[in-house]
Amino acid sequence: MNYFVLVSLYSLQDALLYQPSEPDTSRLIVQTPDYFHMPYEILTIPTSDNEKLHGYLIKQMQNGDDCPTLVFFHGNAGNIGHRLQNVYLLYRGCNINILLFDYRGYGRSTGKPSEVGLNIDALAVYDYVRTRTDLNQEKVFVFGRSLGGAVALHLAAHLAESNEMLPLHCVIVENTFTSIPDMGKRLFQIFVIDYIPHWCFKNLYQSIKIMRHIKVPVLFISGAQDELVPPPMMRQLFE
Repeated sequence: MNYFVLVSLYSLQDALLYQPSEPDTSRLIVQTPDYFHMPYEILTIPTSDNEKLHGYLIKQMQNGDDCPTLVFFHGNAGNIGHRLQNVYLLYRGCNINILLFDYRGYGRSTGKPSEVGLNIDALAVYDYVRTRTDLNQEKVFVFGRSLGGAVALHLAAHLAESNEMLPLHCVIVENTFTSIPDMGKRLFQIFVIDYIPHWCFKNLYQSIKIMRHIKVPVLFISGAQDELVPPPMMRQLFE
């Protein structure tokens, strides 16, 4: 394969996968939960490589210390403000606390997104949750949508392999993919991708390979008419 094609593929991957500036005000304007009349705390969570993640902790006003806490991993575009309508429905309908944050390079978080970086971010947020004595530590679970699903699954596998004293309560993933190489085949529909070595992929997110390491219950939510992530990918992860 032409060397120039491989280099171009490698260099363009981040721009295709991570879209923190879509829509174009996403790095400037981050809506706050009070727009939906939810109480919240602004968070700045440090990572092990010195980035700072911006987030919100939205706690139930009654019995918040006892409620389950959901950590929300969003998709590849926009910021946490764009997820507040979804969060509002979860907050009102499920009686849970919700912590949502922006990955590095998204919203008001510092840094530049990458697969390694997002996995570091996930662990930093998880570690932060475990420091909160005002949260029920026996009922911490994670939710990830699309790209966020891959990050959530990686976190769950990492925690299982680390033998955490307090495991996640469960993992919920919505319309996520098996791997980035698989998504490349789906999006570009060119047979040559089958012959591209994995080292040419800057991001892999090989969820299909880490599923066997996850020890907590996983709920898979798949939209049968999803036009981006094929529903069969979710079935592969489930099986």
